[in-house]
Amino acid sequence: MPTHRVLVAVRVLEGESVPQSLFELLSPVPVVLLGFHVVPEQTPPAQASMQFRERAQAKLDELVEGAQTAGCSVETTLVFTREERQSVQRVAEETGSTAFLLPNPVGDVESMLVSLRGPVDPARLADLVAAVAVPGDVDVTLFYPAVDDDDAAVGSERLETARRTLDDAGADPERVKKEVPIVDNPLKAVGETAAEHDIVAMGERAPSLEAFFLGEDAERVAAQSLGPVLVLRRPTKE
Repeated sequence: MPTHRVLVAVRVLEGESVPQSLFELLSPVPVVLLGFHVVPEQTPPAQASMQFRERAQAKLDELVEGAQTAGCSVETTLVFTREERQSVQRVAEETGSTAFLLPNPVGDVESMLVSLRGPVDPARLADLVAAVAVPGDVDVTLFYPAVDDDDAAVGSERLETARRTLDDAGADPERVKKEVPIVDNPLKAVGETAAEHDIVAMGERAPSLEAFFLGEDAERVAAQSLGPVLVLRRPTKE
């Protein structure tokens, strides 16, 4: 049984799609396709569902066809909601999804940046990376942007833990690199370095005031790098 399941949420009535290369990357693990539409405050979700469901379902069916062509095992959900983030989290919980994908445009996926800064369990994130990157022969860069030498020592330990997990999963050592640069702004460094790779993998942070005003870390990295981001969800119970 796969230990990971990836939720891919798409605004189906706003022209969003999922590059075929991302479905190919995710083909080793089960995929949940969530098609959703954010309903204006004055419109009841039930009314929007009656009005737009047929068109939304047709778009979702197109995505399913692309996923199945890439070899994905896929299930679908269609949601009309006023609360995007809450709905995505709810569906992730209901489907047992351990990760979600921000599907920005990308060509072939040949390299992945793995950001190990923050509260994420390095072994757990590396296990997710191994599930999709090892079967696809994707080059992996384990990355920890540190703020000083002491922080760099912490980062080196976290990267070594992740490397061991990848080794145990059968990753080619020649395809795995480790980088621990000293930087002023770690999140900015992730975004800048991400632009040199095809996709980023990182952990989900707990809700915070900063995230409320500036956006989640993964969203900020996706906006800066203009590429897709694979996000390991926080454990349900911490």
